[in-house]
Amino acid sequence: MATQTQDIQARDKHELKSTSEQTTPGRIFSPSVDIFENDQALTIVADMPGVQSDDVTIDLREDVLTLTGVPSVSVPYEEECILEEFDTGKYFRQFTL
Repeated sequence: MATQTQDIQARDKHELKSTSEQTTPGRIFSPSVDIFENDQALTIVADMPGVQSDDVTIDLREDVLTLTGVPSVSVPYEEECILEEFDTGKYFRQFTL
């Protein structure tokens, strides 16, 4: 079976801008991913810092694969944040299969 390959350009994490209304407040980011494929499986590795495996949702409907993740980042109770350089928010990415 002949396979067609396509170069995919790497990209940095960026915030999604949408004109639609969100049901929950906060920023939404599109995570960078690596995609691997063989005859039996499709493997996606998504860069979602702070997201535990239990907080990742994978949904497949009508040939659209959706990945969402919610990070669990918190400042310890007895500490005060004095410098914040990491952008935090939810992660969302969709792929048409």
